[in-house]
Amino acid sequence: MSTMLLPVSYSWRGQFSNEALNALHAQAFERPILNDDWWAHVNRYSLGWVCANVEEVLVGFVNVGWDGGVQAFIMDTIVAPI
Repeated sequence: MSTMLLPVSYSWRGQFSNEALNALHAQAFERPILNDDWWAHVNRYSLGWVCANVEEVLVGFVNVGWDGGVQAFIMDTIVAPI
């Protein structure tokens, strides 16, 4: 039996819905789905973020925070389980 892997597309500062990221975050950290406003948060505080999508489904996310100057760091790294 063969399995076909679908291609993953990555986008810097990609579009995502709060619902999709809240669901992915809940799944990754095994907690209830919250109603956080991720879109407002990353647009206000982050240098950027990367979205990973299979077709139109968000399957990964990483937030790139920064100090407003020269240092950046990654956080909120999330990948959907297979």
